[in-house]
Amino acid sequence: MKVKKSTLIQIAILILFVGIIEPTAFIGTPLHLICGALRTMAFLVSILLYLREKIYKELNENLMILFVILLGISSQVYSKELTADYVYFAKNAFSVIVLGHYMIKRQPRKFCMMIGGILSLWLLIDAFTWQIPGLGGKPGDVAFSCFLGTKTTITYYLVPALAFDYTLLMSSKRTRRFFPRLLLIMAILGTAIYLLQCPISTTIVCLALQVLCMVLVYTKSFIIKYAIKYGFLVTSILNILLVGGGTLGLLDYIMVNILGESSDLDGRRQIWTMVLAKFSRRPLMGYGMGSDIIFDVWQKNNASTHNYYLSILIYGGIVAIVVYFLLIALFYKRNRLYLNNCISQFLMLTLVIMNLEGIAENYGFNEMTICFWVLIANVKSLYDLQVSERGR
Repeated sequence: MKVKKSTLIQIAILILFVGIIEPTAFIGTPLHLICGALRTMAFLVSILLYLREKIYKELNENLMILFVILLGISSQVYSKELTADYVYFAKNAFSVIVLGHYMIKRQPRKFCMMIGGILSLWLLIDAFTWQIPGLGGKPGDVAFSCFLGTKTTITYYLVPALAFDYTLLMSSKRTRRFFPRLLLIMAILGTAIYLLQCPISTTIVCLALQVLCMVLVYTKSFIIKYAIKYGFLVTSILNILLVGGGTLGLLDYIMVNILGESSDLDGRRQIWTMVLAKFSRRPLMGYGMGSDIIFDVWQKNNASTHNYYLSILIYGGIVAIVVYFLLIALFYKRNRLYLNNCISQFLMLTLVIMNLEGIAENYGFNEMTICFWVLIANVKSLYDLQVSERGR
């Protein structure tokens, strides 16, 4: 049986993506070395593809690459070197952008299947393999280990996973929706099982909101167009109010009485005050990724701002956050013509949910979020595929 060249290429790219989206549990095992080799290979292949496919002419991808480069410039200016954290992120981000572009332009559905399949599988494994040391141990940041890293990182996988799985489901023919449904169930069920054992407020909120959005899109609720049009702006204003010290009694009530969190978001407001003080000293370009800047409130040597906007400001300053907002504007522009379609509706609502998540977590500097950016920026490829299939 002769295998098509295109199929072999897709299998090779799938293997490279498995190396790029490596779960933390692989560290310290031979699998980590294999994934490291795959990441290096993916980066080299991406450089060749970037030139061969003339991706340097594409606005979508190059704005994302510019965002990544700016963080590197900030790292070089402040630390006088490209830190290990930045190099790891930059290589993976570039590989995802280029390989993702290559796949979504040719096989957008296969791209969704690849990324959705990897993320959903990792979520399912994570649900059944996390460990609590000792009998009757209470889950906590230090008390147990996870397949995906810490308990916080599960949200970083969940939100993009549901976006890819839902896109695959709704772009597939009705007779070929078994596998997409299976992936969607794996992601939702795996996360739900995990949350039954160890409730995490951020993950619960994101999961509930994404499932709610699926229902709203399915029922064609009038709420959708307003949520898409104003959701990102409203969540951004809410972020600014919280970081700026706004008390918002209703939000405090929800956090304390419904989510069971402290009114200061478990010390996050203290961290944000420290972050703003640091930012005021280098507002234009920030400090770069992986620098020696720490915000020690409840964890020793904590380098996380626990807020996505503040992370961008610390890593790349005002320049980086301007480019980030240009990216958001580009995503809205690319989806404007398709907002009556369920796929674009759900992807844009997911973007709003990510922005809401960014109030409490630094979610954006990982391969999964970059994969989502590639998908939402190139949604036209999915619709072109559907139109061509109808014309056959």
